[in-house]
Parts: sequence; C-alpha cells; structure tokens
Amino acid sequence: MEVSIQNKDGLDAVLAVKITKEDYQPLIDKALNNYRKKMSLPGFRPGQVPIGVVKKMIEKDVKREEIDKLLHSGINDYFKNNNVKPVLSPLSTYIVEDIDWKSDAFDFTYDIGLKPELKIDYNALNSLTKYNIAIEEEDVEKEVENLRQRAGKTKTEETVTADNGLSVGLQFKELDDEGAALDGGTEKTKIARSDELPQTIQNAILGKAKGETVRVNLPAVLSPAQIGELLELDDLTVKDLNPEFDILISDIFKLEPAEINQDFFNEFFEKDLVKNEDDFKTEWKKILDGYYNNQSNALLEKSAKEELLAHTKIELPHTFLRKYLLQTYNTDKEADVENFGAKVAEFENEMKWHLLAEEIFEKNEMEVTEPEIQSYTMALINGEFKRAGYPDFGADFIKNYATKYLSENDNRNRVTLSLRDHKVLDKIRQSINPVQETVSVKAFEEIRQQNTVTHNHNH
Repeated sequence: MEVSIQNKDGLDAVLAVKITKEDYQPLIDKALNNYRKKMSLPGFRPGQVPIGVVKKMIEKDVKREEIDKLLHSGINDYFKNNNVKPVLSPLSTYIVEDIDWKSDAFDFTYDIGLKPELKIDYNALNSLTKYNIAIEEEDVEKEVENLRQRAGKTKTEETVTADNGLSVGLQFKELDDEGAALDGGTEKTKIARSDELPQTIQNAILGKAKGETVRVNLPAVLSPAQIGELLELDDLTVKDLNPEFDILISDIFKLEPAEINQDFFNEFFEKDLVKNEDDFKTEWKKILDGYYNNQSNALLEKSAKEELLAHTKIELPHTFLRKYLLQTYNTDKEADVENFGAKVAEFENEMKWHLLAEEIFEKNEMEVTEPEIQSYTMALINGEFKRAGYPDFGADFIKNYATKYLSENDNRNRVTLSLRDHKVLDKIRQSINPVQETVSVKAFEEIRQQNTVTHNHNH
C-alpha cells in the first residue's frame, strides 16, 4: 500500500493511495473464512459451507468492506508516521459506484487541508481589562424586588387601565382589504407589561375589556422599526404587510409581589437557612458577587479570544475548506448554497478558533475526561429541566438521560469541544495579567452591551 501527498499548494493538497492485491487479499481471505464459520445453508453442516460458495455469495461486498477498512487504517498510519496533521477528515474525490471492484489494483485520491504552524503571543493580552464589579446596596434592593416579582402571584383584571404594573396578552391578526382575516397572513400573540408597549398601542387598548378587539392601522401609528419589534418580523416582511390589524385583548392581569416573610426566604434558600431580611440580602449579595465575577471572567475570556484571533497569523487551506463546506450541503456547486461567501467566511473564522484552541490544548497537555463529560452533560440537562419548570427528577434519572443524550447524533463530540474550549479559555485567562478596574453594576452592563454590539457589527 502506497500513500503519498501530491499537488501540494500551500496548505491544500491531494492525498494519493495505491492498493494492490497483495495488500487486501489476505484480509479478504481471513474475513471470508470468518463468515464461513458462522454461515448456515441448507444442505451443509453449520460452518462447513464450501469456500467457493461463500465467495460467490459475498466476496464482492467483503472486498469493498476490507478495502475501505484498509484505506482508513493506512491513511491514519501515514498521518501518524509522517507527522501529517489534517485540519479535518480527508474528502474523497472518487465515486464509489464508479469503481471497478473486479480490478486487482486501485488508485484512490482525497482532498486534504493541512494544519498551519502557529506562533501564539500572549503579551498583547496584558492590555485587556478585568472588571471587578462593586455590588451596592441599591443593586441588592433591586434584585430583592425582582425576586418578589418572580415569587409573586397573578391577579386577573377585567379592564386595561393605566396601571404600570398591568400586563396584557394581545393577539395581532393581519386583515385583507375587506377587513377579514388574511389567509396566510401574519398572526402574533404577545404578552407584555402594558407600559412596555408603544404608547400608541397603549392608547388603543386603554379602557378596553378582556375579550374585546380593537382595529388598528399599524403604519399610521407605528414606524416600520416599531412594527418589526412588536411583531418580531424582519424589515422585508414588515414592508409587505397589509396595514390593518385586529388586536384581541386575550388576557389582563397584574402580578402581586410576594411578601417578604419566611415563605419568601424559603423560596430561594434552604428551609430556615435565612430568617430575616438583612440576612437574606447578605446571602443574595454573595450570589450576585459570584454571578458578576463569572460574567467578568467570561467577558475577559471573550475579549482575549478575539484579540488572539486578530493578532495570531493563521493560514488556512481555503480550497479544501470551501469543498468541505459544500459537502455539508450535499452539493459541489457554490451557486446551490445561498450566501455561500458569507458562510465560507463564518466557517473559516470557526476553523481559526478551532486550530488556535487545539494548539493551546495540546501544548499544555490538557485532556477532557469521561467523568468531566458526564458531569458537564448532567449539569446541562438538569439546568434545562429546572428552567422549564420541571420537578427534581433525581440523580439516577439525569444520569441515564445524559448517557442517552451523549450516544445520539454528534452530541458527545459537541460536549467534548465545549469542555475543551472552557479549559482553553481558562488557561488563556490565567496566562495574562490584565488591567484591573472596579466598576458599578450599571457601568459593567453598559460595557458588556457595548462589547456585544461591537462584536456583532464586526461580524
């Protein structure tokens, strides 16, 4: 078996594999004998079917199967023995159905993309800022009020009033030119506090009772941007809407905040752990400190990742990556993929981080262990169940659910890569000495929002 790299152009190359009968025939003979031992046919004792009969029945399929195994093992051995590092799995350039499997010798070719050499310099990251968030008394007070809302009870109202604490359920329905519901038109159900709605919509429903419908010409009272935000539609869809809408007031209710008492304390902490409001605020401040420290670390890691990507020269096998992306769309024509250029750019950005993270992971001899994969997955699933409002199912149920989840699709690989990224980002954060700055909660939220806006704009 001969394996070689040909037509190398930068990091793009072709992998050529030549297989002869001497390479695969011993494997086929062994496989046929194994099948013969298990085979049972009328007229023959079990395991005693003549090898000629076995060959006639399955030799072609066995030949294909053994050559396929030989290809994979031979290519992997070649990569390992020659220190060849592909960015992703090779792409075959042949069509299996076109191969003459009666032949004795076979030539296979693959497109491959090779990993670039990376030189990572962490020094530039020392100019980044690590924010230390000062939790003030007013921040804790605000959180307590939010918790009272979360633990509160809803009270049904019959009429829309100007009460700022009132919430409404509204059903928007697009109408045709005759004022009837438009077939296939936009319909949207929205639940919101009334004072969060555009003022013109507040005015339209003020004084109306539950179950009433008001008719509104949306473009006459709202800007296109307001309509898009209200109905959660993109600009083009908003532009094509009919102007008239019926708005059904389906619900009117008010949330009554929970009283600050022992039941309230027990809602958020272990029973009787907290017994007065001052202790509750003290304990909740600890939670806020932990939360904002995690958020600050996450922002620092995100900024470090972006800076590393911006300042590390990362060459890519562009031709290979375009072909690889096309294969995920089951086509070989770029014109078949909408916005293919943008998808290529996004894919290449993801690949740059993948290569960077992999380099840091390997250089620091990190590993992701099976217990870590299990623990991470269980925590992920348990968190999703809690957010959905499900009761505590117990550790055994969550463990079994996690095991099943990891066995499906490509979930194990996704979890492993996520854990790898956590370890890499943590290592990056530990490797730098950022500027320390203390800020208020409000200032930090503004910084985080600005960072998000800037990141989205740049991409």
